[in-house]
Amino acid sequence: MATVNLCVRPEMKDNNGLMPIYMIFQHRGKRFKHFTGLKVPQESWDAKKQEIIEFNGNTEKWNHTLSTQKIKLLNATYHILREHEDADVQEIKEAFYKDLFKGGSEFFEELAEYIEESKKTKKESTVFVYETLIKDLKLFEDAADYHISFNNLNTEFYVQFTGFLEKTLNNTNNTISKKIKALKAFLHYASGKKLVQTSEFENFDTKTVESVKLSLTEEEVQRLYTLNLSLNKELALIRDIFMFGCVTGLKHSDIIKLKVDDVADDKLLIINQYTYIKTRIPMNNYARFILKKYGAEKGYCFPMVQNVYANKHLKTLGKMAGINTPINVSIHKGNQIIEKSKPKYELITTDTARYTYAALSLRAGMRPELLIQVLGQKTVNALLEYNYFSNPMNDFEMLNCWNKIFL
Repeated sequence: MATVNLCVRPEMKDNNGLMPIYMIFQHRGKRFKHFTGLKVPQESWDAKKQEIIEFNGNTEKWNHTLSTQKIKLLNATYHILREHEDADVQEIKEAFYKDLFKGGSEFFEELAEYIEESKKTKKESTVFVYETLIKDLKLFEDAADYHISFNNLNTEFYVQFTGFLEKTLNNTNNTISKKIKALKAFLHYASGKKLVQTSEFENFDTKTVESVKLSLTEEEVQRLYTLNLSLNKELALIRDIFMFGCVTGLKHSDIIKLKVDDVADDKLLIINQYTYIKTRIPMNNYARFILKKYGAEKGYCFPMVQNVYANKHLKTLGKMAGINTPINVSIHKGNQIIEKSKPKYELITTDTARYTYAALSLRAGMRPELLIQVLGQKTVNALLEYNYFSNPMNDFEMLNCWNKIFL
């Protein structure tokens, strides 16, 4: 039976002592958490009644917001389960968000339409940013009482919205930049339809800070590769797709789109979706072994696994494999730089597979000019963007070079 509960998260208390209110949905042992966009101090929350007690004169309005969101989730659950009883939590979540953020104004209707059109041509990760953006914009509109329209997307909006993302949603500078870039892409599209009469949005800042490009060592790859997952086929599939990327250099999006017809004469035929460069990659023993595990499903080599879903479970797999070396990371929030040490498994994503392939290939002696062909890059300089020449490869090559001289 599906359940919906409201609660505050004390562990996520901000500097002002305010705690975010979350809605927790559970069904058949699976759940998802939805941030309602509201924050209150501990003393203003009635845990038993799951509602706000007097706070800033907004009690009635905010409780109405919570009630509306809860009703929309229950309605989405009812309609989805009525259509088919075996529906999973993800289907219910998507139906809920579609209802929660639909319509209401020309701006949101156009943005929703833009997102639907983007699904036909954009990468899954890009569409995910768009979907997160529309959710955050609606949360901002409700929490800040700011009616968003094509006529007021100005500097005042930018300051308030980015402040909301940073302080209320706890977003880092890079995450905020991704969302602003997505918003600007939509506004360019809307300008083409003569919906936006000002170009003030062009000045919205989208600077990003270079993030860590993580790769695994040979030992870590081996530990992940030999992990016993016989009792969990779901994790085994995610591990195998990731490992296929580690041994071929293919992106996650290319792997899940890999068709049986793309495999011929023991080679993979890939067309890079950005450069349109055709690449033929000979399959090594590891790739061949992984591919044989899966029969063709609707003409594809692997069952479909969404990038976001894979990223979540790769961290679980990394932890199971003991990939826990401390990694120092810098988190930029507002004007602050927060230095943190995290276990390596927390930083693993689907992109890590591609970085790992490049790092281990160079270390094994593959020429950079050959590697860029495999990766579908146009110049050797493109490798610098991925930081492939950083530790531990630099250390290995420099030491190996000079150790040979004095042997």
